Amino acid sequence: MSYYRSRIEDISAPEVRQIFDDLLFMVSWEAGSQFQLRTYDWFLWFFNVWKGGNLQQKHLPYVSPLSTKISKLVKTEVHVFYAELCRERGYGPEEYDNLTLLSFLKKVYRTKKR
Repeated sequence: MSYYRSRIEDISAPEVRQIFDDLLFMVSWEAGSQFQLRTYDWFLWFFNVWKGGNLQQKHLPYVSPLSTKISKLVKTEVHVFYAELCRERGYGPEEYDNLTLLSFLKKVYRTKKR
């Protein structure tokens, strides 16, 4: 499955869907918000509309793909998703292996594309 151009509501991999659910949980927004959007539009919407403080792992009271180092996600569907994001946005996946997925998303979507 190509995640980058898929609507969130069409993503069947639960561990990938959890990324979006967890981001909404972190900012206390309604579950499923804007899930009719494609992934690339959803991230732009989320990071441009949300103007609160800094998103941090401590905002999640449980283990999440967002709070996991990318190097520990290898051989998971979340890593497939991450690699696709890197390809589409023009980043090398190996550059960010030591970051958490949350740190990577903030870097990519809070700054302009290279």
